[in-house]
Amino acid sequence: MSRHCFIGIDQGSSSTKAVAVSAAGQVLFQTRKDLPPPYRDDQRIEQDPRRILESVQEALEECLRAIAGSGIPVLGIGLSCQRSSWVPA
Repeated sequence: MSRHCFIGIDQGSSSTKAVAVSAAGQVLFQTRKDLPPPYRDDQRIEQDPRRILESVQEALEECLRAIAGSGIPVLGIGLSCQRSSWVPA
């Protein structure tokens, strides 16, 4: 049986989490990168889109570094994000 793992990333309003899971379902590594609280202006809630992207990159890179020495290849990466957002040009 081939040993491999998958990485799941959950990008939420307060943090970004990443977890590496083996094909058998064992958690190999997990991390969490907290985001600063969103700021409010009238009826809007705003976050810095660059900080969101940085938190995803940091969580993924930390997860990849943690499993790199194990020799277990990553077969896939999934991203979950629940929000309706837009970034003005």
